[in-house]
Amino acid sequence: MDTLKHNTGGLMLVLTVLFFSGQVLQVSGLFDKVKVIIANELERPLTLHCKSKDDDLGRHVLQHWKEYSWAFRVNFWQTTLFWCNFQWHLQRNILVEGSFKIYEARKDQERCQKSCIWILRQEGLYLKDTNRHGWFKIYRWPLPESITT
Repeated sequence: MDTLKHNTGGLMLVLTVLFFSGQVLQVSGLFDKVKVIIANELERPLTLHCKSKDDDLGRHVLQHWKEYSWAFRVNFWQTTLFWCNFQWHLQRNILVEGSFKIYEARKDQERCQKSCIWILRQEGLYLKDTNRHGWFKIYRWPLPESITT
């Protein structure tokens, strides 16, 4: 019986050390909200529809120079993922559509920390990287075949 108590106590000690050392859980900032901002720098309206596994943020139309934002908490397992579907007209009869990962916890906690800012331009989608202090093109728009050929 004493051996069982000793082993259980040792296990609890190891788990406690791991917990507080951040190996199991990063306490710093865990409960802070993350804000995602999407700004339309296209010269035309943009339709977006963003969602995660648990949340559907609905369809929104952004006019030129307008932005859309939302805030959330990253889940315990750091698997939070938001993606957005975008549509805009390059020309009157040419629709550009794309679906992109806009927030992926394991990547974006490092590169944009508590505020992920996206700028959508005709050349692609740019993310402000707070670690490298600048804007970087992360995605290109998938252009229709009639444009690329």
